[in-house]
Amino acid sequence: MPSLAQSLEDSGLARIAKDIETLAIPAVFLIPGVPSEDSCSRIGGRPNLPSELDWPIWHGEALPFVAQLDLTAIPEIEGLYLPRHGSLFFFYEGGLRAWGFKPEDEGSARVIYAPSSLADHTLRTPPEGVAAEMCFTGITLKPEPGHVTLPDGQDQALERLMPTAEERKHYSEFLEAWHRQEPPLHRIGGHPEPVQGDPKLEAQLVSHGLYCGNPTGYQRGKELGLWAGATDWKLLLQVDSDDSAGMMWGDVGCLYFLIREQDLMRQMFDKVWLVFQCC
Repeated sequence: MPSLAQSLEDSGLARIAKDIETLAIPAVFLIPGVPSEDSCSRIGGRPNLPSELDWPIWHGEALPFVAQLDLTAIPEIEGLYLPRHGSLFFFYEGGLRAWGFKPEDEGSARVIYAPSSLADHTLRTPPEGVAAEMCFTGITLKPEPGHVTLPDGQDQALERLMPTAEERKHYSEFLEAWHRQEPPLHRIGGHPEPVQGDPKLEAQLVSHGLYCGNPTGYQRGKELGLWAGATDWKLLLQVDSDDSAGMMWGDVGCLYFLIREQDLMRQMFDKVWLVFQCC
């Protein structure tokens, strides 16, 4: 089997093939299993949220529960500094009012870390007010390591290689074929697989107070020299639309929970920014 660099060269990217290869980073894919509310990594259901932790609220309303991860069962991912013990809980408003492209969306998604195991806590029923369509079916997630991911064609790491128009075309074709080899659902770490543009760049700009619902925020961010900082952001969790859980993010969209590398190293999960994209 040819190396990644050789495959890139064969696709018309000989000039930058080895540079692109250095941008490849590992991810753990999360393969959906069976309906369950067991104390395990899963999307949906009721969380094993410790009773001493408050259920997150945004604008006076309880946030829907999206996923939980048993960190002891997640293989170590190079370059992603997750705690090796404990649990992570993911909540999100659901896209009714907040998509992550405006600064006012801050707090519409929350990630909570608990140093204890999921098995140490009973299930928590969502507070009143969480819409029925945002109470998802619990589906187990099986961590599957060994996957290599590549940056999107608009990723700032790729932009630093200054690809020509022809190289961009070849890379787009290569990525399309590459993604067909991957399971379509859920991952921890690695490069995000965007639906519309680079979610890391969006998180970078909006977290600096810029509105990115139209091109003005992107242009202002470039003028301020903010674009380069998009490479500081790491994909903590990507959650795709998933029929088995009754999760439909817009029109077959996707959620990206993103965090700066320096914040992740300090376990500052309150600094997570969510970007919601759909077709």
